[in-house]
Amino acid sequence: MKKIFLSIALIILIVCNTYYSNARFETEDYDSSSLDLEVFLVNVESEKKLIDCFDVREDGWFVVGSDEGDTTKYINVYNADGEFMYGYKYFDYGAYHVEWDGNNLLIYSVRGSREIEVDSWANIISVKKIVDNEANNKYWRELDDPKRVVGNKEYVLKNKGIYKYIYSSHSQIELFIDGEPSKIIYQASSNAITKRIVFSTFFCLFFFGGSALVLGKVIKEVK
Repeated sequence: MKKIFLSIALIILIVCNTYYSNARFETEDYDSSSLDLEVFLVNVESEKKLIDCFDVREDGWFVVGSDEGDTTKYINVYNADGEFMYGYKYFDYGAYHVEWDGNNLLIYSVRGSREIEVDSWANIISVKKIVDNEANNKYWRELDDPKRVVGNKEYVLKNKGIYKYIYSSHSQIELFIDGEPSKIIYQASSNAITKRIVFSTFFCLFFFGGSALVLGKVIKEVK
């Protein structure tokens, strides 16, 4: 009886792990011929950028996605020791996420509802449409989680100082291993943080200044 129970428990565990590891977006074929879609390989790291999205592979390699505030997206790949290996650059509007698929990378465009698969040479393997349904909406929210767990290692996005109060991006990845002190394996450069703060400041001034002018004009017309 005990052997039967253990066998059933093992089958359930295998099924659950398989389901979790295969949990991805539901997609469908997508005609991308009309899109001006290119992904460029980057061999030199200009600076460690702020983190807008990230993922960790089973061997500890991690990928950091950064949004420059316009249409330029930078995606950098690091080994388990935090050393830059290679990167990508592409252009798109709005937020995005990244996720490992073996040695290939999946780039998810939020606004375009697209899944772009690229290899380590920046070759586009496939482009698919992300279906609009409740399961996929839930998966979008899961990708926003600032934590990834691989075995007994936990990778957590962090911020430090005043920056965490003024922007949603992150500046650090902290690694936690059972029984060991935590350590920072990724730290955005001070230049990258400063640029983002300046951009955010000008954006807020432009937005609120424009809104105040429009509101003032409306009030005058009403009077």
